[in-house]
Amino acid sequence: MKTAVRRVLLMSALMSPTALYALGLGEIRLNSALNQPFDAEIELVSAAQEDLAALRASLASSDTFLRYGLDRPAYLSDFTFKVVRSGGKDVLKVTSPRPVTEPFVTLLVEANWPRGRLLREYTVLLDPPVYAPGPAASEPVVAAPRVSSGGATSTRAAAP
Repeated sequence: MKTAVRRVLLMSALMSPTALYALGLGEIRLNSALNQPFDAEIELVSAAQEDLAALRASLASSDTFLRYGLDRPAYLSDFTFKVVRSGGKDVLKVTSPRPVTEPFVTLLVEANWPRGRLLREYTVLLDPPVYAPGPAASEPVVAAPRVSSGGATSTRAAAP
């Protein structure tokens, strides 16, 4: 009898694959640095088109931050969340209008759609922007006239 129940459960799971997949929030990829407007992308995992159309993502409420023992700085209120397509994948684009001056940013992202709700914490480290040094400007070689005792002038290259 147990074998028959297992087979029925397995067959029902295989017959309804949409029930097995749920929308998920994947890894975060940071595209900005310290003292720049925040720009990051969160991968949307197993997202169906109908879920994406109705997805509403935002920063969690102050009460939720408090419940999880996290600080919610005021500058997080300006962050916006938008579903976009990037590199052939659907991602949640997180941006801010003003530069972020804190080196660590902790986000508690809340995603709501008709078939569920998800809450996930992200902590990112904002590194200072890296400035690549330009090519070193070498001093040009200058030919200086040299006066000899015979009255004739010759030129020689000065050492850099």
